Amino acid sequence: MDFRVEITDPAIDDLAEIVSYIAQSNADAASALGNHLLDAALSLAQTPYKGSPYRHIGNVRKLTVRPFKIF
Repeated sequence: MDFRVEITDPAIDDLAEIVSYIAQSNADAASALGNHLLDAALSLAQTPYKGSPYRHIGNVRKLTVRPFKIF
């Protein structure tokens, strides 16, 4: 059974900004990083207890993909 992973519009905007910035120097690295971060976030659908609970919001977990944190 897969769990629901919600990727919000502000998160997509942040990711796009990060990828665009890195792409100025290295488009391949930017694409790889963007895909890696999305894959990490989406992996929570199958392994929902990966990471740690985020105590400020119920039913939210924090996953660290250095140097980024995914909530």
